[in-house]
Amino acid sequence: MKFSLVVKKWANFYFFIQNLSEWHKNNRRDYNIFWEKEIGPFSQGEKNALKQFKKIRSKYKPKSHFEQSFYIAKNPWKEFKKSSLVEEYRIIKKIFSLLWPKFNNLYKKDLPLLRKWQKILNKQINNPATIKIISRTLKILYNAQLTQHNVNIFLLLSTPNCTGGSANIDSQSIGIEISRYPLQGANQAIGIIWHELIHLYFEKKYFIPLLLRHFEKDNPSIGLILEITASSLFPNGALGQDILQIPKSKFLNVKIPPQFNKTILNFTKKYIENEKKFDNNYIKKLLPIAQSLKK
Repeated sequence: MKFSLVVKKWANFYFFIQNLSEWHKNNRRDYNIFWEKEIGPFSQGEKNALKQFKKIRSKYKPKSHFEQSFYIAKNPWKEFKKSSLVEEYRIIKKIFSLLWPKFNNLYKKDLPLLRKWQKILNKQINNPATIKIISRTLKILYNAQLTQHNVNIFLLLSTPNCTGGSANIDSQSIGIEISRYPLQGANQAIGIIWHELIHLYFEKKYFIPLLLRHFEKDNPSIGLILEITASSLFPNGALGQDILQIPKSKFLNVKIPPQFNKTILNFTKKYIENEKKFDNNYIKKLLPIAQSLKK
């Protein structure tokens, strides 16, 4: 597995607009508050444009032609036009044009920071020994058979006290919000990347089908157990602590109350120590926690 650290203006521009629009439940509202303090309040016309964007973007799932165009394609507008309705293409292009000045002012400040992160992460995350031990452990736990993969990691805008990741670009790319995050948090960032890699690669072939046999179409339970399991490993979980030397945190995940930490970590560590794949017993152990979180 090899990682390519990518700083791309179009990817950041798209991330900026889609996050401001709050079209998805996982959009970061804290970022929007921070950006407005940095670049000034949005006009009514800009606010209306973001509402238009939200209305259009909400029609499509993640990993759509939006991500394919602005993250992946060399010519974003050519790709987007090819995959869009004529009227939607016209509206989206107008929205980008309207919000360009505000984004560009922010990006001028963040680009040097993104370049620093690119240099640091490129050196640290591509350590062959670390990749080997993490990949081997995840292959065992998730019963995954993986060939060599090249992973694109898009470095994105963030705030000084927050970072996060997403695997909703395509089948071989991850986004990590990192620009303003303190440089001494490199291992935390690497842990987030491995967390997203679990969602992108490791859990799909065996673990998700296993959950589907338990819960059929109970997507909330499946989603919660996937997130609990990945969080038990990275960034603040067992492998993050043991391999990346990330200090113990109050939270495995901000969505998981701390009172569940000990149960989750101890059970996951048994599977790591015994080199055992996650199985029915593992799911049954996590089920009461998932049910509590659903409430």
